[in-house]
Amino acid sequence: MAYEPRTGHGSSLSPALYALVAARLNDRTLAQAYFRQAAEIDLANNMGNAAGGVHMGALGALWQAAVFGVAGLRVRENGIVLDPHLLPGWAEMAFPLQWRGRLLRVRLQADPRLIELMVERGDELTVGVFGGPACRARGGQRFVLQGEGAGWADWKEVRL
Repeated sequence: MAYEPRTGHGSSLSPALYALVAARLNDRTLAQAYFRQAAEIDLANNMGNAAGGVHMGALGALWQAAVFGVAGLRVRENGIVLDPHLLPGWAEMAFPLQWRGRLLRVRLQADPRLIELMVERGDELTVGVFGGPACRARGGQRFVLQGEGAGWADWKEVRL
């Protein structure tokens, strides 16, 4: 991130977006530092204006840093792809996701590496992992993908 040293981070949106980019680049230590800074904007009043209300844009950017950065969510024409980079000290993370009328629940686990996907409702879509396997999932199905060495095994459907 060659531009990073030149940034003053005067905007409440800046730390979360830097966390997102650092996570996507797999610089988990830098991502964690910026994620923490973004989370503390209102909690620690580090911008000096928390009395005026919460920074809603920064909170939305923090969600984006978690989902698009740490979980590595990418949307495609026919589905989604995940490229998880859980931050140091994070055992797991989970989040709901609505995409084109489908309701999904995603859970990522650090050790052992695991992705769990539940499609609660909706038509079939492709779910993949960056550089790894993909599966077709539809409403009422749950899939699990386990890490295997530096890569991933195959998706396995888990009966509800």
